[in-house]
Amino acid sequence: MEGSISKVLPCAILTVSAAVTIYGALNARGGRPALIVDDQGIDHNQYGRIYWHEIELVRSRKVIINEPLLRNYRPIVQYVEVILVDPGRLAARAPRRLRRGIRLAHTTGWSPVSFSEMEILPDTTDILMSKMKLYCPTLRTG
Repeated sequence: MEGSISKVLPCAILTVSAAVTIYGALNARGGRPALIVDDQGIDHNQYGRIYWHEIELVRSRKVIINEPLLRNYRPIVQYVEVILVDPGRLAARAPRRLRRGIRLAHTTGWSPVSFSEMEILPDTTDILMSKMKLYCPTLRTG
């Protein structure tokens, strides 16, 4: 009995893990891109709509990964940070699960809205920022 369980258990764990991963990957974005840039502003699948007049500055930031396991994979990750005129307005209309993180990021000096390169694939941070400038020529970048 124990021998058969020890053979079946790893297969069951692997199958369930794969199913959960596939389900999460398919439903994480809701069938749409994570970020949409248009003439009204940006629409993110977590933060929602952010209008151009609410954005003060958009900048690119490089973060060095100091985790030994990830250092060889991707040592530097680039982020696009969106600096808002009033982060409290975004926190007020954001989903409840994001409100605390938005407030914490703002009080610690980080932008409450940032996108990693992985979220904006196949675009790079430079392409995304040029798309933003195309739709909003008065947008400040840094």
